[in-house]
Amino acid sequence: MANRIWEPNVTYLMTSNPETGLSLEETSMIINVTIDQSPTILKSVLVGSLLSLIACATIVGNLLVILSVCVDRHLHSPPNILIVNLAVSDLLVGLLVMPFAIAQLVGRPWIWIDFICDFYISADVFCCTASIMNLCMISVDRYLAITRPFKYARKRTPRLMLLMVVIVWIIGAFISISPLIWGNVHVDNLCLVSQYKLYTIYSTGGAFYLPLVVMLIVYYKIYRAAKKSQKAEMQRRPSVLPNSRRSSHASETSQNGDLNGRRMSFLKFADYQKLKHVLRLLALNQEEVTPGFP
Repeated sequence: MANRIWEPNVTYLMTSNPETGLSLEETSMIINVTIDQSPTILKSVLVGSLLSLIACATIVGNLLVILSVCVDRHLHSPPNILIVNLAVSDLLVGLLVMPFAIAQLVGRPWIWIDFICDFYISADVFCCTASIMNLCMISVDRYLAITRPFKYARKRTPRLMLLMVVIVWIIGAFISISPLIWGNVHVDNLCLVSQYKLYTIYSTGGAFYLPLVVMLIVYYKIYRAAKKSQKAEMQRRPSVLPNSRRSSHASETSQNGDLNGRRMSFLKFADYQKLKHVLRLLALNQEEVTPGFP
């Protein structure tokens, strides 16, 4: 079944295709949201330039992160393996996903074949899921490092970090392969991820909402642990302050004693010089009074 709808400057075909799992009304809603009036050339140039700059910044920034960790030996630590993995996933987003997304936004509708559409959607879901899961793993690693510093330090090995990396990419692959099984949407030059409700529920839940909840809980516990540590430090501080005050008072007393000693020695030396001068004058006067003595 096919109905052709005509609007000013817009012509598209609204179909009901059982292979895509979309009804006639759902297809109409997707097309109405996706296809807009033909954009002007100036708008396309501005949007394309801005998005291209963002894509280039994403690629260059993540390359610098990877190179800095690889070159600097001081950064060769197990936690930075997760940082490098996050940079790799974001780099793949900039290389494999952003160019197709920019072309689709600027030069809509979709102009490539269905195979490229499936590759673009799979790469998008795969890399973005891996990036979000990397953030989740980093938060869990920091939580364990803060709350269990001595016990977790022995287990925080490169092997454990590599295991987390493998888990990240397995989850991303599991969620990205499913649209290929159910089929993505290829209707009237559209390229959309599979609209099956079951896939929408578990993909959004597993790739976004579940990691979000985990990160919120973990960072809240990190905040509570930091507040608890600060409170314990404040309780220990009064017992330390008197000692510091005593030490500062002792240092001030010693400094004042040294200064007073220097002043006394200087005064004694001045008095000695005065006494010596007076004795010399007395001796001269005595010689003038008794000149006949040898």
